[in-house]
Amino acid sequence: MALVNGRPPILNLSEDVLRSLRWTNIAWHVCIPLLCIYHYKKSYNSLLEQLRRKKDELERSNSSRKLFLQETSHEIRNPLNAIFGIVQLMRMDLQNGRSPETMGSLVDHLYVASFNVKDIINNVLELSRIEAGHRDEVHRSEVRTHSFLHNMVRIYELLALAKSVNIRLSIVPHMLPVVITDEVKLSQILNNLMTNAIKFTAAGTEILVHSGMRGKEWFISVTDQGGGIPKEKQAMIFEPFLSIKTDFVEGTGLGLHITKHFTELLGGNICVSSEEGASSTFTISFPIPEGATSSSQVNTGSGAAKFAGQTVLVVEDDRINQVILRNFLISQGIKVLAAENGSDGLTIAREQTPNLIILDSHMPNMNGREMLHHLKRDPQLQHIPVIIASGDAFTESADRFRLEGASDYVVKPIEFTALGHVLEKHLHP
Repeated sequence: MALVNGRPPILNLSEDVLRSLRWTNIAWHVCIPLLCIYHYKKSYNSLLEQLRRKKDELERSNSSRKLFLQETSHEIRNPLNAIFGIVQLMRMDLQNGRSPETMGSLVDHLYVASFNVKDIINNVLELSRIEAGHRDEVHRSEVRTHSFLHNMVRIYELLALAKSVNIRLSIVPHMLPVVITDEVKLSQILNNLMTNAIKFTAAGTEILVHSGMRGKEWFISVTDQGGGIPKEKQAMIFEPFLSIKTDFVEGTGLGLHITKHFTELLGGNICVSSEEGASSTFTISFPIPEGATSSSQVNTGSGAAKFAGQTVLVVEDDRINQVILRNFLISQGIKVLAAENGSDGLTIAREQTPNLIILDSHMPNMNGREMLHHLKRDPQLQHIPVIIASGDAFTESADRFRLEGASDYVVKPIEFTALGHVLEKHLHP
């Protein structure tokens, strides 16, 4: 196009063309803002809908947590009230010069109440860990089924006895003598099932623990006589904040949610069958590995542990905990050495070489992790089994200590029957 006086030539357009250009320009300036507004409006509505959904989720979560906190507070206050009341009664009896022999029933009730508090706190901590997305490590080993189940029943016999409930163990003759699984997590599963069964069953009845094989699975079932579960709640029985109430007791059902989590983590399934007004049976089942053989004889239990002549070093900075552990170990025929920190514990271990060490995780001067590190680097001491005793109930803490060389892990407050089972595993006469 040639320029005229340095400028582009003026186009002589018809009136129709000019009119079309004007309307096109107007349409362009109107449509583009409208399209932008439509786009942002659509995005706004989408974001608003997402916010509404998040708000509803948060409200439901907040409502569930309020219910959970109310139920948990109610559950934990009952045994705490029992503990506080029983201790006051025992103190009054001692001040009035009454014989300690009359306190037998009070001591039994004190044990049950303390056990219930420990169970509730452990489940709350476990749920918070699961919801935080912490990954569980599975440590599989050989577990002798008969001794494992007999020990589990022994742990809960006193708890059941306080409620006049009998626990009956039934193991089919052809049950696998050994299974490969994570014994700690299997114990946690049975702990929750047994605690729930005792909590919900009627006084003066019986709990049946049954184990066997069917098809290509081995299973353990726990049957209570707690009046059954309403049909409308059976489908969501494993939800974490489901409130369960029977004629005998009420609870949050928190333990069942954790039980399902661990069962599936171990590659198994859990199911419930219930006869309303009568009983409920919770069954965990796991695949039978190829090549596994069944046993034709039933082991009747591990028997009384023979600890005479054994020496255990207790490394614990809390004097009360040290005295309690010392008295229990002495009652088992064990010679007890004691230290209040890791540094003194190492000195005593090198001088007297105990058969086993019970090590507190939190101590001044040298904590449990540091002492364990020194023990496992010392050729003279690295063979000694080390049991970590800690108030930290999180699974990953136990896993971390095992990876660092600990033989076992017990959670405070320590349950003596469970500790006895740990001693049987690691002390060899």
